Amino acid sequence: GTGFSTLGIVKHVDAKNVTIIDQSPHQLAKAKKKEALKECIIIEGDAENLPFPTDCADRYVSAGRKVVCKVRTIHHL
Repeated sequence: GTGFSTLGIVKHVDAKNVTIIDQSPHQLAKAKKKEALKECIIIEGDAENLPFPTDCADRYVSAGRKVVCKVRTIHHL
């Protein structure tokens, strides 16, 4: 999405460890403009069909209908 919810997440988690996924390139374009989210990985995709292996993240956060932020650990995925 626009990164509104992710702004709160990156106050507590290093943005380098956050992935934002949304199916709307227009919404993601808004997130990409936010300075606090510049180091997040931003992916166009479907939150109901995540492009990640099972159990690859510590937490998944969903806000709204289709916004998911993946928080990675230090170990490689």
